[in-house]
Amino acid sequence: MKKTAAMILLLVICLLMVSCGEEADTDISAEIEVYKAQIANLEEIVIKLNEEITVKDSLIEELRQDEKQVKDQASRKQVAEGYYNELERAPNFKGGYQSYTQQGPLNGNYSIDRGLQTLDKIKSALNSFSAMTTLVKGRGLLDEDELNAIGNTDETTQFAEFYNMPIRVKGQLMEQNYIIKALDLRRVLALYELGRVERKELDAKYDAFLNAREQYQEFVDSTFYKDSSLYPSPYYY
Repeated sequence: MKKTAAMILLLVICLLMVSCGEEADTDISAEIEVYKAQIANLEEIVIKLNEEITVKDSLIEELRQDEKQVKDQASRKQVAEGYYNELERAPNFKGGYQSYTQQGPLNGNYSIDRGLQTLDKIKSALNSFSAMTTLVKGRGLLDEDELNAIGNTDETTQFAEFYNMPIRVKGQLMEQNYIIKALDLRRVLALYELGRVERKELDAKYDAFLNAREQYQEFVDSTFYKDSSLYPSPYYY
């Protein structure tokens, strides 16, 4: 009986030990699963942080580009100031009897309408000379009535207007060329400040403007109407 009781006790002890071992293994497995879940969660957090870092880096780069654009624009604006200052320098209109000094600069004295009127007069004058030439060749001489019938043969027209009318047309062309070049330069300056054109194109427009102004200034300084005392200002031809 004692042996049987001892064997039963030993068996119970063994069962208890096996049972404790299984519980220990179960606890370790549970802890491992918890750690795995924590690691997976941390990995997700790391991925999100990397995504946020990428977005932040992109924003920083955009801000750097914006800052560069602002600095470049400020630099272009500073460069453009010199061109604008030159644009404000109008031709110098001195006193006297130059063909474009009586009313001041850019007042329409050489407008397209006035230019077309002058061209009509020039055409009429040339037609008169053609008619006169035909009569001279055909008859050999002209009396006063014939000269009056032809027209544009009086002394004032022959002496002054035939000389002065081409000045009017040339002045119109010179002034409008100057205005066009100035407007073109202003257009390119605006684009340059926005960074849409290169400095090379700006300089080309600037040189064209300076050349037009120089030619116009030379015309203003050197051109005079013939016998201007016959015509009170403003002169109309």
